[in-house]
Amino acid sequence: MNRRLEAIASMAEAGMITADIGTDHAFLPIMLVRNGKVPKAYACDLRSAPLEGAARNIEKAGLSDQISVIRSDGFEAVPSDTQCAILAGMGCETAIGIYERAAQRLSSLSLLITEVNNNVPQFRKWLSDHAFTILDEACVFEAGHWYEIISWNTAEHEPYSEEDLLLGPVNRIRNTESFQKYCTARYGKDLKLLKLRGHDTELEKEIHILQKYTEKISK
Repeated sequence: MNRRLEAIASMAEAGMITADIGTDHAFLPIMLVRNGKVPKAYACDLRSAPLEGAARNIEKAGLSDQISVIRSDGFEAVPSDTQCAILAGMGCETAIGIYERAAQRLSSLSLLITEVNNNVPQFRKWLSDHAFTILDEACVFEAGHWYEIISWNTAEHEPYSEEDLLLGPVNRIRNTESFQKYCTARYGKDLKLLKLRGHDTELEKEIHILQKYTEKISK
């Protein structure tokens, strides 16, 4: 079971033509089409090796008539009928760079799903700075790592608070057991990191927010 991919797939909207940008093995498009959630998908990547592997996996799954393999640098060659775009498994700066280069395209998409493997608060701040709306969030633990998944669109939203940027506005409302475990683990990790650094204003601010939250859930 791949909890991360399943969590990402669960955020996709049924019936939307979906592009997986940076698809690697095309596991996500295959999952979405095979489960009948989307009628058509695009498996997009810039590199030859992932595209060749994606094509083999799609053919093996018998889904070549519903999933197209496309060489694309970010959104560059993503077809215009795409309604949902997914960027997963890349660094925050890389994801932001892809979105920035496609700034004129984003409003044409009904849904965007993003899972960055570092600096998630920085990604939320980018969304907040652009007045975009966070629709859904999830925290998933897999193979020793926590992953945060965010779905959003370009509808206008007021700036998010510091607590929202760190913890996630939807996460805070839902307050799932998985999210509570994530916050507890992050708080412990941050405390250890602060001991090593001795002093770090931003990290101390983060610890203060996490401390307040973990005290709440421990009562």
